[in-house]
Amino acid sequence: MIIHRDRSRDAALRQKAPAPFGGRPDGPAEAGANCPRQFAAMLRGSMAGLHRQDHRTGLRRAAWPENHSALRGPPCRYDCPGDHGASERGGQTLYVAVTDEGGLVMRLNGDPGLRVYGLAGVALGAVDLVFVKLAEPWQAVPAFIPFGTFLPIPIGLALLLAGAGLQLRRTAVASASVLGAIYLLFAMGWTMRFAATPAVLAVVLGICEQLALVIGGHCCWLLVGPNGDKAQRLFPFCRIGFGLCCLVFGAAHFVYAKETAAMVPAWLPPGGLFWAYATGIAHALAGIALVCNIRALAAARLLTAMFVTFGLLVWLPILFSAPEALSAWGGNAVNLALVGAAWALSDTIAAFSKPAAPAA
Repeated sequence: MIIHRDRSRDAALRQKAPAPFGGRPDGPAEAGANCPRQFAAMLRGSMAGLHRQDHRTGLRRAAWPENHSALRGPPCRYDCPGDHGASERGGQTLYVAVTDEGGLVMRLNGDPGLRVYGLAGVALGAVDLVFVKLAEPWQAVPAFIPFGTFLPIPIGLALLLAGAGLQLRRTAVASASVLGAIYLLFAMGWTMRFAATPAVLAVVLGICEQLALVIGGHCCWLLVGPNGDKAQRLFPFCRIGFGLCCLVFGAAHFVYAKETAAMVPAWLPPGGLFWAYATGIAHALAGIALVCNIRALAAARLLTAMFVTFGLLVWLPILFSAPEALSAWGGNAVNLALVGAAWALSDTIAAFSKPAAPAA
């Protein structure tokens, strides 16, 4: 992340930059624009020389503002080609904005949350295809859908192909939409169960787990799809929706504290019940932070780290102890999908936070 202190260097970069920065710093962004190779090379060279040439070039480190209060407008996204010239694979996403002082602030990344979310789709699809059975209880399908016994094959193939397609720039938008639609189908299945047993929190938990994955797919779609103002209008729904899901996750840890404690490794002090309540509080705090937009980026990143910890300390040991069980493989894949969804949410918050209102 860099910002140029030298105005002449900013002007040189803008001359090489695609619209809206080629002489029109406040112009509208072009959705899905490709970053010219020469401009991308200049940026990589600037960032590579940031440490060793800071005292000579006038470059300085600058944190990408979480609320973008110092920017003239929303950041614009460009898909930069990779080192081998393939824009549909191996590339990175460049976010560029103009500061009030006339400088450029940039962030270059490869959308890691999107990659993990897609990898989880591949894992879930493989589980469905290998076992020729949906990963219950997570993958609930509405009863009105016919030929339920044959669903694991098409759903598994769709998850696998969409997860793989999410790794490619050319197919990422469609793949994110397909993954989100599949998880929405599972959320509908849980909603029908809720209609039959509305007083059971476990059913609400199942709905929210799938909705969190739907939101993760929408975040991936925002990262590779719309640009500028449109993404700004859409992404708050992701942040608030994921936060509400986290509140339900936290409530479930308290209501089902004994069941949660039983999943905690016995060797982990001070005990399973402590960690059941502690992680419930962590979920609740993360949910409040996301809903209220208070340190939302930090909350999303810490939530991602917590899901990663669940996978390492809870789900992987279950898999090693029962490698033949569908629930062990399904639980690991669903947890990986939650990791990807939370990570994609943090990437979306970092990229498309709404500019704060100017001070009076």
